Amino acid sequence: MEVIRDILLSIGSGVSKPTLIMYDTRLSWVGLKRYLPILEKKGFVECRVDTKSVQYAGSNSEPLRKLSQTPRTYTRRHYVLTPKGVEARNLLNELDWLFE
Repeated sequence: MEVIRDILLSIGSGVSKPTLIMYDTRLSWVGLKRYLPILEKKGFVECRVDTKSVQYAGSNSEPLRKLSQTPRTYTRRHYVLTPKGVEARNLLNELDWLFE
């Protein structure tokens, strides 16, 4: 329960990228990959995906020619709390406070 609370606190404080959530909660990558899908399935967090096309190649950033490589598309995932997640975070904080 403490791990879930830490993840919800981290995402609620504005940390949204998986790697940064991992660092903030001191979880391993395997541990984070275990908990995020559970939190998503239960409706506490939502995963949003941003895609970005880049039409430059190499370090000199020259535009690609028409017949050369196709643009690369990058996807970045980030997580946000749902209203249910905000409520769960608040309840878990209260429980933590009671047992201190």
